[in-house]
Amino acid sequence: MKTLSDLMLQHPALSTGDVAKVLSKQTKRPVSRRSVQSWLTLPDNPSYRPVPKWALLILAAYRCKH
Repeated sequence: MKTLSDLMLQHPALSTGDVAKVLSKQTKRPVSRRSVQSWLTLPDNPSYRPVPKWALLILAAYRCKH
């Protein structure tokens, strides 16, 4: 499975805010820009969080549609 960075590179016009909006719309739950940023930061950063698998699946499907 591709990483979040890989998926975002395939859509260079998508910002972290745009990714948050796509995920929020698909899940009908709030996803913040800050959450997306925490998924993109380096693992040794205290604010790092692993990307949920559901987020990668949604973005991969979004990539196929757009």
